[in-house]
Amino acid sequence: MPDSDTGTTLMGPISEYGVLERLGSGSFGETFRVAGPDGTEYALKLLRPGADSDARLRFRNEIWALKALDHRVIPKFVDEGIYEGRPYLVESLARGKPLRKQLEEQRREYSASSQMRVLSITIAVLDALAHMHERGILHRDVKDDNIIATQSVSHVSLIDFGDCKGPGQPADVPSLWNVGAARYSPPDKLEHPTHAHATHDVFAVGVTGYLLLTNCYPWDISQSEDVGHLRQRMETEPLKPISDRNSLVSHEVSDFFATLLQLNDDARPTASAAKTLCEKLRGDLSARLAEPAISGGRQIIFPRVIRDPLHGDIRLTEFEWQVLNCREVQRLRWLRQLGFSNLVYPGAEHTRLHHSIGTMYVADKILRQIEDITGRPFDAEERLMARLYSLVHDVTHICYGHTLEDELGIFERHDRNHRRLDRLLLSDKSQVGNLLRSTDYGREVLAYFDPSSTIQRHGHIRELIEGPTGADVLDYIDRDSYFCGLDHRVDSAIFRQYRLVQAKPAGLGERHIAPRLFGTHGVRLDAEFAIESVFLERFALFLKVYTHPAKTAAGAMLGKAVVQATAGRSPEFDERHIEWIGDSALLSRLAESRRGACKKMAERLLFRELFKAAFRAPALSPEQRHHDQYTIRLEKFDKLGLFDPERRAAAERELARTAGVDSAEVVLYCSQPPGLQKIVQYVEQRPGAAELRNEIHRPYLRTFERHLALWTVYLFTSVDSAGPFSRLGEASEALFGLKNEVLINRRQGLLF
Repeated sequence: MPDSDTGTTLMGPISEYGVLERLGSGSFGETFRVAGPDGTEYALKLLRPGADSDARLRFRNEIWALKALDHRVIPKFVDEGIYEGRPYLVESLARGKPLRKQLEEQRREYSASSQMRVLSITIAVLDALAHMHERGILHRDVKDDNIIATQSVSHVSLIDFGDCKGPGQPADVPSLWNVGAARYSPPDKLEHPTHAHATHDVFAVGVTGYLLLTNCYPWDISQSEDVGHLRQRMETEPLKPISDRNSLVSHEVSDFFATLLQLNDDARPTASAAKTLCEKLRGDLSARLAEPAISGGRQIIFPRVIRDPLHGDIRLTEFEWQVLNCREVQRLRWLRQLGFSNLVYPGAEHTRLHHSIGTMYVADKILRQIEDITGRPFDAEERLMARLYSLVHDVTHICYGHTLEDELGIFERHDRNHRRLDRLLLSDKSQVGNLLRSTDYGREVLAYFDPSSTIQRHGHIRELIEGPTGADVLDYIDRDSYFCGLDHRVDSAIFRQYRLVQAKPAGLGERHIAPRLFGTHGVRLDAEFAIESVFLERFALFLKVYTHPAKTAAGAMLGKAVVQATAGRSPEFDERHIEWIGDSALLSRLAESRRGACKKMAERLLFRELFKAAFRAPALSPEQRHHDQYTIRLEKFDKLGLFDPERRAAAERELARTAGVDSAEVVLYCSQPPGLQKIVQYVEQRPGAAELRNEIHRPYLRTFERHLALWTVYLFTSVDSAGPFSRLGEASEALFGLKNEVLINRRQGLLF
């Protein structure tokens, strides 16, 4: 069987016990998870080969202690024997993981245990120590490696009794203290390792609690220092309160552990007295904070802060801060969220990095609202995963991404572009990808981007971010409105509607983030309207900002320049180069092009010398704005090649030839209907059950029809002469079979 720690092969059965797994090793023995003859699992400790006489004496001490003690936190003695000349003992199996491993996970994830969880572990260990001390037995090696706990703290175990002291023990072995154990020792024990005082164990419990709450030792030393330096530091440097290192820990909890860490042995409480104090403290905090007495979740620490113009202070974990500072994420700093909208709204200079941070804030706000309303907290890992996915959800965007991908189809859309996903996230060359792979919840976030991943994705996390009324939409509506100087903001009532509910029919624990549409007296119209208001404000932004004719003209011109620069056998650059440059850098690069038409187009964009519309027509008349006619028109435009860059360029050349102008002076624009999305959203129509709605339901149907009204075909040109200008419009009418509104209403030119 493979060894879980070393990768070597484990031995066969030890006497009558089958070896299942190697759990770890200590200073004088190795511990295995084994199965007895009846299948019951135990822990078996086997003395190391070649162990010295001191190790054998410690082994005898441990067997003696387990036989003498009877406490739920202390493993039960089961059996002892000799295997290949080495003694072994069998004890009940401790459930959970050593606190040392849990601390390693905390440090990797920049989190800390919740104070309720630490108090629960502390009570359990102090109760076991009180049981031992009443019998005159001292543990003398309490530390993170010797305390095992489940995440929920339903099981806590104190192990490793080889260094214990007490009446009637087989042998008194002088302790050989290493640096790790020294950090759990008060000054007296550091100076006199063989001294035995009951409150030395209490001090070690204090160190363990301090570690769990802060990820730091109360007093620390470097690898080059020894126990003398540690003792000197204890005696000269005051203890830094836990609440100073972790502001989420109450002063009462901080003061309690400071009591356990008093330097004078006689000043510390006994294990029994400390347990009583801890139980009272946990009860008081539980009543005051309405927090469960046993909390399995970790407490999240947010030491970093960013000041956002929209949301104010946004706090981040240390891990989120590191993710934010990865090069693949920082490149979003140079990508404007709204592309060429700043040509119309000069304030629209905010970036995708701003939006990514804001989406994280909104996602967390939704989760906290659900917690406040329902009283059921989310697991820390689930919350961290939602925040992290929000932070990186746009990491594969490129400059002018919506224009070059969604509108013009020059590049594949960012969230379906597998090569770009691999380059920026999934490959081992990705800085942010490697960082995400260093934590469990980071790997789960990567699974959302990796179609080949076998990790089970949490559907409700994706809905929380990407749903029709998810955090992504809520942030960009408010953010884009703010920077454009508009008043289209999300009604905060939407935040009161969210719930975490089961799908209907419930299956395999599937959960959804769903707005609640009912109240005490049935369906609530205001809840329905809260959802519709999000769609209305989003539509208003598409109407006023995202489809503004000036922005559309600039986007069409950019697309033509990019196609010219990347075409032919020797393109000047390709998609991979665009991934690492920002909006301004792309325009500058195009303006330096050796291809004259491309260079001229970029220069016009830099100075806002935009083409004007010679042809403009709605793709659908008012009576045609429904799904069937939309499908028919989509097929027609596709046959005309309007969605394919090469075929669109061919149509431009034909229109230019017909009008007698240079094709470089003509730009054809036809995208998919702007903002039209296949709306799929779960709602809580009745208590406890999520039901799926799509665009055939109101208010989604109204939203669908409104966005079809924005679907417009343009032909832009730099031609000023009336004759060629009119001929371009007439040729476009003939090609599309649509009435040219520019000829009907020449006031359109005022929009430029």
